[in-house]
Amino acid sequence: MHGVTALGDGGFALVILLWLALRGSNRAEWTVFVFGFAAAALIPQIGKNFVWPDAMRPYAAVQGVRLSQLLDPALYKSFPSGHSSVGAFFALYLSYRKPSWRWLYLVLGIAVGLSRLALHFHWTEDVIAGWAVGLCAAWLAERTLGPKLDTHGTT
Repeated sequence: MHGVTALGDGGFALVILLWLALRGSNRAEWTVFVFGFAAAALIPQIGKNFVWPDAMRPYAAVQGVRLSQLLDPALYKSFPSGHSSVGAFFALYLSYRKPSWRWLYLVLGIAVGLSRLALHFHWTEDVIAGWAVGLCAAWLAERTLGPKLDTHGTT
């Protein structure tokens, strides 16, 4: 599960950036990625740190829940799930770029959220909210920034 949850890390963004560079992506693709990724990564952090800072994680709130020993995350700041948000953003962003592989990307985006549940790092509502943030970030960036840059702002 740790490998799957890593697909929602910011480090995986470097893999996507390398892919964009190797395929010679245009300005619109780069802009949509940068702004969408920033929104998908920052909005959950704002929620965790300023709006719901006392939201406890499952292993902090439920007696007997086992904590993964690989990582030592915080006991609080659970809502919404940042990994789920970024994983959903990556899934939808890549689905727009490579529609023939969209089912693989979407399954991996869902798997990131499910891995957060399996590792007891988040509650179900944390993951669902994260998915919503990430999907909205990707969709809004794609629909608002992409067409304007492709047509030099004439749409």
